[in-house]
Amino acid sequence: MKSKRKLKTATQIFKMLITPFLHDGMTAVDCTVGNGHDTLFLAEQTGQGGKVYGFDVQASAIEATQKKINEHVGIAPVELFLKGHENLKACVDEPVDLVVYNLGYLPRHDKSITTMTDTTLESVKQAMEIIKPGGVVSVIAYPGHDEGANELAGLSKFLREIDQTEFDVLKSEFINQKNRPPILFLIEKR
Repeated sequence: MKSKRKLKTATQIFKMLITPFLHDGMTAVDCTVGNGHDTLFLAEQTGQGGKVYGFDVQASAIEATQKKINEHVGIAPVELFLKGHENLKACVDEPVDLVVYNLGYLPRHDKSITTMTDTTLESVKQAMEIIKPGGVVSVIAYPGHDEGANELAGLSKFLREIDQTEFDVLKSEFINQKNRPPILFLIEKR
């Protein structure tokens, strides 16, 4: 009998690590909705008493996510923005419990449309401003393509310099996988 792997992907690890921070009624933001998987996960975990915001620059991503959300009942209300995540503070005017990023490009779509280092760094800085004490910012970076490698370098430099009296920063990575596997960062506000 083959065992079910629990450390297969960065998104599985992300869900395992953020589970202790999830609670009914929380406010969460998915800064890269993509195909809507993380947005739906957050809406299910947050429940009807919570709220989820989502951002993406591609209309197809917003449409796919809205369709996925519409197929479920009993989940948190979701508000989607066809905007880049660097507009976070302009669109979300309340403190939040969790902000998630799954960087890179939309799977099975145009790989030339990708998150960019400058807008990602701006957005992560904004997320760190609006996150509540005890809240978490989660970032999955994909260094397997050129802009992804740039993003990882920029994020790593920025996050290493964060004041440890204000935030705890965790880096999780696969160290025995080929082809520059994804890296997960968790940033908890003290």
